[in-house]
Amino acid sequence: MKTECNDIYSLILFKPDVYSRNLSDAILQEFHNNGLEVVYHKKMQLTEKMLRAYQPLLNEPDDFGETAWQYDIINAYTRVPTDVFLLKGPNALEKTNEIKQYLRDKYIPGENKYIIYNLLHTADDAADLELNVGVLIPEKLDLLKKRRD
Repeated sequence: MKTECNDIYSLILFKPDVYSRNLSDAILQEFHNNGLEVVYHKKMQLTEKMLRAYQPLLNEPDDFGETAWQYDIINAYTRVPTDVFLLKGPNALEKTNEIKQYLRDKYIPGENKYIIYNLLHTADDAADLELNVGVLIPEKLDLLKKRRD
């Protein structure tokens, strides 16, 4: 029987505002409190190539054919190193996305959830998780693949 990687692993990436608002510890504690364990952590400097690879939306114009917004994101994410975490636990992907929404609601009031400054990036589903891990922490891709066999 195959085990889906999305019931065991998930990924989070801190966005720049986590650091400027000193929320790293509080965010990690929230994941821990919800039964998710950090099994791998990597501090890294993102590049434009990496961003475009794990966020395909950055390769497409918006509804008006504009692409300038993409460079706002790229410039913000590549300015300083960031932290990427591989998490493990039951229903990890589902929990991670629920916690992300909870944290955004808690720390970003009203409609101020600007696309760049909204605390976290998480994988949406198993395919997105595999893409994200493959680009951001390829040294852990075999871990996901073993879980599916």
